[in-house]
Amino acid sequence: MIGLRTRASTPVVAGVACLAAMGSGAAFALTQPPPYTTPGTYSYTVPADVSAIRVAVAGGGGGGGGYDISGGSGGNGGTGGVGALLNGTIAVTPGSTVSVVVGGPGAGGTSDSDGNPPAGGAGGSGQGAGGPGSRSGTSGGSGSGGGGGGSSSVSVAGIVVQAGGGGGGGGGSYSEIGGNGAGAAGAASAPNCATGTTGATGSNPGATDGGGGGGGGGGVTAGTAGTAGHDGTAAAGGGGAGGSCYLGAVQSLSATAGGGAGGAGGVFGAPVPAAQVGGAGSVVLTLVATPAPVPTMGEWALGLLSLFAASLGARQLLRRTAQRR
Repeated sequence: MIGLRTRASTPVVAGVACLAAMGSGAAFALTQPPPYTTPGTYSYTVPADVSAIRVAVAGGGGGGGGYDISGGSGGNGGTGGVGALLNGTIAVTPGSTVSVVVGGPGAGGTSDSDGNPPAGGAGGSGQGAGGPGSRSGTSGGSGSGGGGGGSSSVSVAGIVVQAGGGGGGGGGSYSEIGGNGAGAAGAASAPNCATGTTGATGSNPGATDGGGGGGGGGGVTAGTAGTAGHDGTAAAGGGGAGGSCYLGAVQSLSATAGGGAGGAGGVFGAPVPAAQVGGAGSVVLTLVATPAPVPTMGEWALGLLSLFAASLGARQLLRRTAQRR
């Protein structure tokens, strides 16, 4: 009897399986791409069964400003600004190419006569490169400005998201602490969002004794130059943040100052070079699976008929088996 029940129930099982297949999509696990954390340019092809991509785009942080070598007078370097972080969701089609650019961090400025040649920190690479910080004045021992961070971006099928880089910190000037670089935050719709602009170069004190200005962050718009410092008169300014933007339909977009960290400013007595490089930008792509289609009324009716026919077939099989016995 056990074998008889198994054979007789096979058509019913088939009908139930048909209904189950209609009521739910095939289960599968998407292979998520690894995070992009090294500055550079990349491309990614959207795989099958993907309808959208959630993106997290972080710009690079600005480098810290160098310290004044005068010692305990208080002329430490300013901290670099934080890069922007943009989160959102973009509708895509399988086979589309996603272009990714990861912004680099701004380098820290040196301190005049600290064992390194006086030089402003280099700006980070990116969609829009960060501007370099200015070297300190040629007279005395002030700190040089930090470089601005580069912007990061994601683009696919004409939709673009770009996160600006943070500004570089200003160099210390005797007792004047260098200004902090501006952190990048906020994003506006921009028709030229696919274009990157290099941040401004920090202002140079010239032949006087003073700290160099921080470089501006890169972005759709350039971060402004940090002002030059002068010993006993004015502190060097930090660079402005690069602009962030979006182009096209980006769902649930948010923009915060949560990208690459700003580098710490130099402090007298710290190891050479004291000013720190900023944090690199990053891009994270999270694939969203295509929703399973909802069966139509006709498809449900066909499935129910299949189940009814399977049930009738099972009853006939039972009758024939009983007659033979």
